[in-house]
Amino acid sequence: MSSVLDALVVGAGPAGSSAAAAIAAAGGSVVLLEKQAFPRSKTCGGGLVWRGRQRLPANFRLPVQSECRSARLCWRSASSGVRVEREWPIVTMTLRSELDQALARHAVSAGATLLEQSPLLGLERDGNLWKARIAKETLRARTVIAADGATGVTARMAGWRDTLASIPALEAELERGTHVAEEALFDFADVDQGYAWCFPKREQLSVGILSMRRGTQGLRESLDRWLVRRGLSQLAVREVAGYIIPVRPRAVLARNGCLLAGDAAGLVDPLTAEGISLALISGEAAGRAALSPEPERAYRRELERDVLPELRAARFLAGLVYRRRALADWVLRRGEQAACEAMVAVISGERGYRDFLRSPKVWAKLLLR
Repeated sequence: MSSVLDALVVGAGPAGSSAAAAIAAAGGSVVLLEKQAFPRSKTCGGGLVWRGRQRLPANFRLPVQSECRSARLCWRSASSGVRVEREWPIVTMTLRSELDQALARHAVSAGATLLEQSPLLGLERDGNLWKARIAKETLRARTVIAADGATGVTARMAGWRDTLASIPALEAELERGTHVAEEALFDFADVDQGYAWCFPKREQLSVGILSMRRGTQGLRESLDRWLVRRGLSQLAVREVAGYIIPVRPRAVLARNGCLLAGDAAGLVDPLTAEGISLALISGEAAGRAALSPEPERAYRRELERDVLPELRAARFLAGLVYRRRALADWVLRRGEQAACEAMVAVISGERGYRDFLRSPKVWAKLLLR
């Protein structure tokens, strides 16, 4: 191992492993820290949307549980919702324990050094380098990439004092039983400023609920009521876990040779709360920037070109959908199918949120039917 690393990446999730793989593939020296041992559990629906799947390396073997080539959007209680189909998997179901391990192993195959069961214990600036303390040694690196999630410690250790804007979510794993629908369900009906979902996997269903209202209480009761309405309450519950999802990027994403990626940066779709695809995108961008003469500038420039403008457009739309429900109801009564088509187009990478906002044709479909 080099005495001075080109980069230290903290957190071996999709963002961290993508960053480490990009650095190693370019010939850089990189250590990928993971505080747990693989395979490790991760509370997440495990739905990899098509725009994220397209960002995986060409030779990467994705551990697939199931593939949904159709998605259903329900907006009104009395409606069965509308359905959209594609030739490709709109959402690919995977177990995060398997996905994260496979991505970390891919980074290793590219040349990264993976240190499992190695939590970051301390981080300080030493001239133009970072000194990172782990259990058995101190690592020195020119660049640090914080990819340890919304509750990670790296950003705070590196000097960030702001608090991530986040929302609560609750997920349950159910025995699949006789449930046969191979479609991803997004149900906005009767959920206060949020939505519920159901993702079918090989032997189980991942169901959950989230609210865009911070600090919302009673999500378990809301989820239980939703399971009854959907006829899923009789299925055995394997596991229930809560977590938080960041919904707004931090004001500063890079400084002093430290780059924030994925959830640690708050890079999550504020409309759908989907984060895996943006973790892959931002992790790869951070990895490329880490080897440039000016990592912070290179990283900010790449995010500002593509990612951040999309998130600003998505945040505007999220405000309409979640906080102006009467207006959203009025629009979607006229264009529920068009709205579902637009959502699938975005998560499939066919078009972006900015395209949606600028398209008179899309607005006409929503408003004039």
